[in-house]
Amino acid sequence: MSTARFRLALLVTVLLWLALRVVYWNGYYTEDAPGYVTDAIWIVLGKYHARNYVNGLNVGTYIPVALPLWLLGKREVALALWPLACSLGGLLSIAGSTRILFGRPYSLLAAFLYATYPGDVFFSTVVMPDALQAGWVTFSLFLAVAACVRPESQRRAILAGAGMAMGVCHLIRANDVLLLPVGIAAVLACSTIWAGRRPGAVAIDCAAYAAGWAAVNVAEGVAYLWGAGDFLLRFHVVDRHYGTVGSIARAGLNTDPGTIPLSLLAPVAWLLRGGWGELNQDQAYHGLLFCWAVAFLAFGAVALWWLRERADRRALAGLAIAAVWLLWPLLYHQFGSQSLTHLVPVHRLSRHLVVYAPGAMFAIVAGCFVTRAAIRTAGCARLRRVASSMGVLALAVHSWFNWKGEQIAFGGFHRIKDTYVRVREHIPEGTRIIVADPGDLCFLDFWMNPLGSEHVRMVPFAYYDRCEQIREGIILTHSNPGWLGGAPIIQATLARLPCLAQPPVTWRLIYEGYPERIHQVAAREADARN
Repeated sequence: MSTARFRLALLVTVLLWLALRVVYWNGYYTEDAPGYVTDAIWIVLGKYHARNYVNGLNVGTYIPVALPLWLLGKREVALALWPLACSLGGLLSIAGSTRILFGRPYSLLAAFLYATYPGDVFFSTVVMPDALQAGWVTFSLFLAVAACVRPESQRRAILAGAGMAMGVCHLIRANDVLLLPVGIAAVLACSTIWAGRRPGAVAIDCAAYAAGWAAVNVAEGVAYLWGAGDFLLRFHVVDRHYGTVGSIARAGLNTDPGTIPLSLLAPVAWLLRGGWGELNQDQAYHGLLFCWAVAFLAFGAVALWWLRERADRRALAGLAIAAVWLLWPLLYHQFGSQSLTHLVPVHRLSRHLVVYAPGAMFAIVAGCFVTRAAIRTAGCARLRRVASSMGVLALAVHSWFNWKGEQIAFGGFHRIKDTYVRVREHIPEGTRIIVADPGDLCFLDFWMNPLGSEHVRMVPFAYYDRCEQIREGIILTHSNPGWLGGAPIIQATLARLPCLAQPPVTWRLIYEGYPERIHQVAAREADARN
């Protein structure tokens, strides 16, 4: 493939990447995103200080968001610029590393897999750490691979830069034990298997990479020492919240051992539970990506065994990187500990696996390359045609499940977000107080209050001890899944404020949706009632 055709094809892939993220745009998101956005806003307002809770220390997730917010104000596009930049960086990085190791056609395959992966399509327009880390770990491995083709005088500096990119992953979320070994393995594979360097030189290469990573960690510690008087602030905070089985139980973290395998391997869930061909919400982020990765990694291993000494050293290094990149994070997430002081199961959510998805894409490409090399060496034209046809069919099936998964993930979230859109549309002009669940108030505050002002006061239910204290404002109920599912915090709120379930006659119902309800309490009516 010529350089011009390759660049044109890569540009088309980037345009596909952009189109999918415009069509499936998310913007302001739920889960942990409101906390990250709030911290970014505090930075813009000059009110930020070192946090003492886990998500607040994921500074790499939200500090870069502060600049677009400062420039553009409270706009959802401002929230998406940093995630989109990381996603595009990840796509270009995996295209670069696979081009070096496997060639241009395989680079385009890797870029296509990244552009169409539902997990990245979904999370690359929200302020969450998953797509951010995926982009940076992919960039780190690109630099580790690229160092092998650069002059010796640049090699160590590039490897240190690769380590610093892995350090950015640490700033985004502190799960270094899951990601750092992948980077070290990439340096080892390139230096030993591909470049055939002496043990001493290999050790120096690994040390350069580790030094780059350590430099970021040290800089973070110095910042916390200056700002909070504790060099190990992040370790102490994470250990306090996630360091024991009891602490993660109090935090309500999921440690179900079935979450990871059943999210990754949809056919296994279909075998156990039925529903063939149907993806649930957890599987929707991944489609069949990890299934193909395991299959093609196995094909590549068999092909490598058949090729033996005829195997290309670059391909062998690439397959080794793929094996570690795919398997290590998944196995540690399933069986490892998230505490350095106790044996504590790792918090398990399907979206966490988005970080490991580039490893699955890399494994597919590496397996395809080695398998094709073995088929070409065999010299059987019929086998080559059959393999090509099966590859095209597999890509078509993969793309269909990707589309289906993104439809499910996007639809599930926007059913929630559309509720808040309807609520905003039915709040009367001139409203000055809204009383609601904190999760609801986050959306309304972002949409209704300009940066640095509070035109509408957002009051959580927790502010009130009894119904008589709610004297005016808009009351929003039945507005999120917690009301339907009987969430403990909702039940506790209803026990304290029964008027939320049985509004008094002085509360005027101004909107009843599906299922949200908006009541209005006028100050004079509340005074008359009391």
